Amino acid sequence: MSIETCRIAELHPGVYYTALPFCSSRLLPYLVADTTGYLLCLGHRTGNYTWWPYDLPLNTEGVRANVLSRSISFDFLLPTGQLLSLLPNLRPAIHALHLHAQPPDHLDLHVIKGKARYALLREIGWSFEFETPGNDFGQLSAPSRAFLEAFLRHPSLNFTDLP
Repeated sequence: MSIETCRIAELHPGVYYTALPFCSSRLLPYLVADTTGYLLCLGHRTGNYTWWPYDLPLNTEGVRANVLSRSISFDFLLPTGQLLSLLPNLRPAIHALHLHAQPPDHLDLHVIKGKARYALLREIGWSFEFETPGNDFGQLSAPSRAFLEAFLRHPSLNFTDLP
């Protein structure tokens, strides 16, 4: 089975999608037109599978403990410019959404799927969702077909050798 890359399809009504050839989180700056809004990163992982000390919250009441952990997975939200400045320190894998405003607390995109997911994202205001394991094909979706078309014509990108 082969994956057709750089071809736009409508994933859901008003949501467009393309598969990208091998890419990493280093592609993110090419997707962001400016540093407004927020980048919501889902399932971010840190650690290297060896026991390492971390100071972590154990509940929402502020109880913290020094623990040993091999890896930690969490979602986080940062202003776009701040995340882009940290990007060189992040791993190649990323799952990020560019949002126009801070999302509501109830937004759990691990649970909300399909039509409900895209209706909520439309309500909040989103530019794109980008996901890549960092060593394989990536995927990019957006509420605007024109956004994907412009990205696929980006003059600084070679789609046979993406960052």
